[in-house]
This record gives sequence, structure tokens and C-alpha cells, in this order.
Amino acid sequence: MQATNGVFAAPVLPVSANSQGTYKNQIFMGMFRPDGSANPRWVGNLKQFQFGQRTTNENKVELFLADANGDSAINPVTGFISPTAVSFWSSKDPSQLPDSKGGFWSTEYRQRIGAADGFDAPDGQFVEKGGVGQRERMKHLSSMKTRNVYTCLDAKCTAGASLSTMSFDTTNLTPAQLGVTTNTEATNLVNWVRGLDTAAVNGDTAAGPESNIPPANVPPPNNTATLPVQVRGTIHGDVLHSRPAVVDYGGTLGTVVFYGANDGMFRAINGNQTAAAGSSLGVKPGEPLWAFVAPEHFPQLKKIYSNKPPLTLGSPPAAASPTSSMVRPRCTAMPPRVRCTCTSPHAAADA
Repeated sequence: MQATNGVFAAPVLPVSANSQGTYKNQIFMGMFRPDGSANPRWVGNLKQFQFGQRTTNENKVELFLADANGDSAINPVTGFISPTAVSFWSSKDPSQLPDSKGGFWSTEYRQRIGAADGFDAPDGQFVEKGGVGQRERMKHLSSMKTRNVYTCLDAKCTAGASLSTMSFDTTNLTPAQLGVTTNTEATNLVNWVRGLDTAAVNGDTAAGPESNIPPANVPPPNNTATLPVQVRGTIHGDVLHSRPAVVDYGGTLGTVVFYGANDGMFRAINGNQTAAAGSSLGVKPGEPLWAFVAPEHFPQLKKIYSNKPPLTLGSPPAAASPTSSMVRPRCTAMPPRVRCTCTSPHAAADA
């Protein structure tokens, strides 16, 4: 299994709720990177780009994928995201934590992930840098208490019920519902799902490794009062086989993005590029409005939390052998949205 940064979900444009067939110049991409050791916890993110246009040598106008600065987001040599690309919502501010200490991904707080520095911008080809992931980390840098994470519990899950009465927390959830034995296990699991780096903050040994280098300024077991950065780097799960639903509500709401990730959360995000466009949403562009964890996902949360067991793959099927004759996937443009639908010869097996 290769730990490479990738996109395996269709990029989408926001459709106007009032003007059918009208789209904004916003491109949303769900991203993921498999774990290099085949462990179940994969990093992910949602990032926003835009279309740019340029004139070719033949005096023709062509479109290209552009970053927040209007520069090409694609490396012409590799065909992947350029290392210098800055997606929307990705930022760097050395005047405040964690950037004042070299960035969230510096050795001050977390391991380096192969980039030239520990900052989130430019985020380039790195899945976990920038985007919604950074906005979630910055909003809940030192506390997860204000994060709006909800669920749907049997007694309260009725038509018309308010999500605010069903917060995903230890008040509403029992160890049995979460598949653990003790209250301590339940508390650590719930706090971890909500975004807390329980291994660094509480010395939680049940949580799988979050990074090879824990926060340098916190000797475990830790005093949370001395830990300014308590959020875990994997607060955003991998977005794989999940196509974001993007709606432009217009007015002071603007664009809202709805999508699921493999951390068990269904998210609603302020998808606007500027604060003015979504002024009545109550959160900054790129920040989550809320997240929802369905009860049927509860049994899988412990696996991601403990980050084990690793995936064991058997021998590849004969059809996957490089020496076998394979049919190329067929790709057909579907007007009027020109959505590309690929049909794989292994579709039945994949299903």
C-alpha cells in the first residue's frame, strides 16, 4: 500500500439554489492519503480551488485549475498538485500559534511530513495541510468543547428533534454504545473523535500513534493548562468515494458544502471564499457548521481510534497482474454537465 497523496472523488461545483444551471467558480476536491503501514487511520481533507484562464501561443483562451492566488495549481511535470499551490482557506500567520512556533507540522508540535517547513500554507500536494483540516484545527486548537458534533440516539431521535439535544459526548453516550468497557475508555474515545489528541494530552496509551514526535513542550502524563495545542493532526478523516454536495443558497448564506469522510463524520462546511459571502453562517470560510456521527458508525470508531489492526492483503487476483491482458476503463462525457463516468471491467467485483 502506497502512502501517496490522492483524490478519488469527483470534483464538484456549487449549483445555485435559485438559478438552475448556474454555477460559481469554485471547485471542491475531497482528498485522502493511505497509511504507509496499512493502518486504518488515513488522513484526509476538503480543499477548494477555482478555474483560471489564460491565452495560449495560438491566441486561444484555455481554462486551468488555479489556486487561491490565481496561479496554476498543477505541476506541469508530475500532473499532480504543485508544491507551491495555496488552496482557499489555507493560511500562514507567524504572529499567532501554532505558526509562531514554526507551524502545526513543525517538530515543536508534530512530526514533519516531508515539506520544507511546518506551515499549512502553501499546502501544495500534502493532504493534511491547509483546507478544511486547518480550519478545524485552528478553530479548536486548544479545546474541543465548542465543536458541534452530533449524533442520533434512540430515545431522542424523533422527527423534528433538534440536533443540539443529541451532542456526541459522554453525557449522551455509554461505554456499551461505543463498544468499550469502562467510562475512562469511553471518555477518551469520545474526546478523540471530537478532535482531542488524547495520547499527548492525557497520556492515553489506547489511542494509536498520532505522530512519531509528540509535542515537545508536554511531558506525559500532561497538564493540559501547559499545552496550547491540544487538537490532533488527523481531525479530518479521508474523503474517499464521497462526492461533496455543494449548494449556493445565495443571500448572506452563500455556499454550504455537505460531505462524508471515513472518520465517521458527515460535515456541513462554510464553502464561501470570503467572509462577506456567508456572513450569517456564524463561522469563517472553510470552517465547519456541524458534524454528524450516525450510530451505525459507532462500532468502527474504536478501530480508527486505536489505529489497528493493519490491513492484510492477500495475493492480487490474476486480472491485476501487469502481465495479464486488461481492458482499459471506458470514459464517456455526459452532457450537459460534462461529468465523466468511468466504467471499470472490475466494477462487479468492486461492488
